Amino acid sequence: MENSCLTHSKVTDDTYLLNYFHQFVKKEPVSLLTGIESELLGVDQETGEAISYEGDRGVEKVFYELISRFSWEPILENGKPIALKRGRAEIHLEPGGQLELSGTPARFLDEVKLELEEHYQELKESSLKYRIAWLELGMQPFSPLNEIAWVPKGRYKIMREYLIRKGPLSHRMMKQTATLQANFDFTGEEDAMEKLKVGMALSPLTVALFANSPFLEGKVPGPLSLRALGWQGTDPDRCGLIREVLEGPPKFESYLSYLLKVPMMFILRDEKWIPLENITWGQFLKEGFQGIFATEEDWELFLTSVFPEARLNPFVELRSADRNSLAVSMGLLAFWKGILLDSIARKSAWDLVSEGTIDDRKRWLHDAALLGLKAYIGGVKMSNLASLLVQYAQQGLRRLRDQALSNEKEIQYLEVVKEIIQEGHSPAERLLIHWQGSWNQNPLKLIEYCRI
Repeated sequence: MENSCLTHSKVTDDTYLLNYFHQFVKKEPVSLLTGIESELLGVDQETGEAISYEGDRGVEKVFYELISRFSWEPILENGKPIALKRGRAEIHLEPGGQLELSGTPARFLDEVKLELEEHYQELKESSLKYRIAWLELGMQPFSPLNEIAWVPKGRYKIMREYLIRKGPLSHRMMKQTATLQANFDFTGEEDAMEKLKVGMALSPLTVALFANSPFLEGKVPGPLSLRALGWQGTDPDRCGLIREVLEGPPKFESYLSYLLKVPMMFILRDEKWIPLENITWGQFLKEGFQGIFATEEDWELFLTSVFPEARLNPFVELRSADRNSLAVSMGLLAFWKGILLDSIARKSAWDLVSEGTIDDRKRWLHDAALLGLKAYIGGVKMSNLASLLVQYAQQGLRRLRDQALSNEKEIQYLEVVKEIIQEGHSPAERLLIHWQGSWNQNPLKLIEYCRI
């Protein structure tokens, strides 16, 4: 069952909130793990229409196949499987029926790749008779927004009603987008906050380099990462960039000072979702809400309702990249590992983008979604900066290899990223070349190219 907050461990001040992050510190570098959250878009393999949760060919049917054939255990809400669990891995549902694998954290990236490949195989076998294709794309390519059904989760009902008042693109973000998120452990407070800051500062370059969502409802509107634009039009209170992280000291207090000001959307009591209005976490912590007071469970739930480009939880989460092919996704993971886990590479990367106001950074992020590697940061083309960053990542992985924290396979994963930069075309531009050329704008060609 989902966390029902039956054990109400009350929280009364900031002490617990700060200690919460401290408890996840990994003292030894050899114990640092990498995790992923991998989202896929389900479509009818013959029409390209988004599949729904319910129905004769819906995600629910695929879930039951995974349960019966591959020993996944269901997590239920109102009697329906809305997530699956096996060991430390979980499969979750996003609001429009997207599937998200929350993988088993691993020391080396080849372990992550093996788990992804196993996930793909199980998913393909479980979807075969329903004629569902799972796409490695950042945006549903064909179905109109209003034709994509909502997943029946109480949390999502509250979110969709709340967020549409905050941003016009919030429902597009919720129902049509997909990402591959990279997660990294940290060795201490300063290490965590430096990773968070650098990950956030590099988000425009990550958007540009891994842009893979140029299609919307069967058309090509022009932007290369429509997924990133969707997030930028969702809710400025809880999405985007965090001034306190980028400009403040490398302390958990910097992140907490931001979180205290973020409005809440819901709490969970006795398996019932309760919507909240006009109350920040800081206010809830001090005053409560209609006789309900903050608990540890509320805090953990609240952290999952904040969506900046980089996020701190039990690990540092990098959330800026579109969903891409497996090869490009492994390149993304190697890129982040080489830069963030090696302190020299991390400092070099920060030095590239250290100058800029918060408004500058928001503009860079927006331009990256529109133009990809042809956008600029401080007068320098993003393709040139990306080339330097990949060099730093490769050097970082080599130093990590010398400490037995990386290996040659991880360095090789960067080759596909180098190819993107050398060509000067993001994955989205590669798709458009095919789409407007040999594919002759045939949806079936796109589905075949992007399916797992």
